[in-house]
Amino acid sequence: MGTSRKLDQEQQREVAIAYLCGVKPDTIAEKYDICTGTITGNILRKYSREWNDDLVEHLRKTPGRERIRNSAAVYLNFRSREVDNWQLFRQTPIDVSKLVSKHVYSPGITKVVKETGIRLYAHPPEDYMKLLYATVFGQSGDPGYKIVDKLVLDKLELRYQDEKKLSLPKLFSEVKDEVVQSVKKGGLSCTPKKKEIIDHVLGTLTDIESKVLELRFGLYDKQGMDLDEVAAEFGATKEWVRVFESRGLQKLRHPSRSNYLRGLLGLVTDEQAGENFSAVKTQEEREKWIEDLRSGNDERGLKEIALDRTISNRLDGIREEASPFSEEVYDKRLDKLEFSVRTANNLQNLGVRTIGDLMDYTPMRLFKDFGRKSLNELTEILADIGVKLPRE
Repeated sequence: MGTSRKLDQEQQREVAIAYLCGVKPDTIAEKYDICTGTITGNILRKYSREWNDDLVEHLRKTPGRERIRNSAAVYLNFRSREVDNWQLFRQTPIDVSKLVSKHVYSPGITKVVKETGIRLYAHPPEDYMKLLYATVFGQSGDPGYKIVDKLVLDKLELRYQDEKKLSLPKLFSEVKDEVVQSVKKGGLSCTPKKKEIIDHVLGTLTDIESKVLELRFGLYDKQGMDLDEVAAEFGATKEWVRVFESRGLQKLRHPSRSNYLRGLLGLVTDEQAGENFSAVKTQEEREKWIEDLRSGNDERGLKEIALDRTISNRLDGIREEASPFSEEVYDKRLDKLEFSVRTANNLQNLGVRTIGDLMDYTPMRLFKDFGRKSLNELTEILADIGVKLPRE
């Protein structure tokens, strides 16, 4: 093993922050090829006190037994969740955030996935979540892990805000119980209610697109078929099937359809699925009514609104918030736009590849990862093609 002198100051800073966030010394020593004594003896007690680093000093104030709060703040900020002093935690090196995620939180999440058997529930070949996660929303990886990960993030955010002392074993235990109870209530099952919602969405596609997706992804308790099998079903070629599959998936990614499907992701009961469906349906009807007014289909309503300035201003705001661009613009890849290297790297680190992906981020959320200069560049280039980021 080497000594801390082989590390530059930035690397020493990473070591100090990782240690103060509860990452085990052995893990840090292995990553940076140093001995554990160097971490506490030289870097923490000596070198770091000479830096006058705001983040390091803020983390140092937390007692040793409560450093899980430090890791929680770093992890939540890394995952674009709100934390106190988020401007300060934005200074956390990306390698340290990944270290905290991998060695402090991922083991607990993986343990919950294993103990609850959620991996089995989330991976039957006929499961509709394969269609939702892997294709419509372009998310790779284990759906079971993603489901538990989101529950952990939600609970961690609440615990961080409400309690001075955090206990990860207690938090993971509560998440495990919630997973078990939700699965018992049909949280991962493709129930008749969820099938009804999927039918509603697939009904907006052409008959061929809908049938191809149904056969390919094994919807409605059927075994998924490969391209050859679907082609034989239609008496067509594999390329013909691939074209209609691609068209169908592209349409499902548009907000007018994906907003319905998004409400089925994760541990969702029939009651929750129904509430999301009603909310999206109400919003659609509201926007259609507004569009009818603006297109002059209801002259009486337009006159009433013109006389009431409060309503008129509110409708202007609602209209600005609505997605004004087409499916073609929504699916446009960001790497086709001329961003600076820094902005392009920020987008890549977030996993944002299309304009549609950006619609999940408000300017405030992006500011944490981008900074003012890159955010201004992003909004200006989007404005040139008629796109605005969603409001807070």
